[in-house]
Amino acid sequence: MSKDLLNNVDFEMIRKMTIMNSHGDYSVQQLIYNDNGKTTVIDFETAKKLPIIWEVMRSYSYIDEEAKNGELNIDTLVEYVKEFAKYVQLNEYDLKYAAQLYLIQIVSSPFGYKQYNDDYEKKGLLEFALFRTNLCRYLYNNSKEISTRLQKEVNSYTKV
Repeated sequence: MSKDLLNNVDFEMIRKMTIMNSHGDYSVQQLIYNDNGKTTVIDFETAKKLPIIWEVMRSYSYIDEEAKNGELNIDTLVEYVKEFAKYVQLNEYDLKYAAQLYLIQIVSSPFGYKQYNDDYEKKGLLEFALFRTNLCRYLYNNSKEISTRLQKEVNSYTKV
């Protein structure tokens, strides 16, 4: 899968995507809320410039309960991206290549697999690695449908 994927990707698309400062690995476990409505992020990762749609895809795949088996609900993904697009303007490349970019990143990152191989007692890492493997398969088989739906349904919602 990875060789086929890499041979069929135009990496120039990344330069055309919306690049913003972002954390790169937000998860709900890192957010702390207080009574006056302020939110704090606790993590040791440094913010960096990256295609913001990657952050959107990643966060959706981690917070959607239906995605726990690695399969995304495209209907709710579209709604999630629409909501994000109310606040951040996305362009045609973001919408067209969102799933493909996320797939490339997951395929190229060994996180979870290596850590489990270092300590077989950490079953949560094995579950995470299996989730990512299933997510890779799903994105590989469904990225065209995700692309089509995002381009068709989110375009009119982007912030102007």
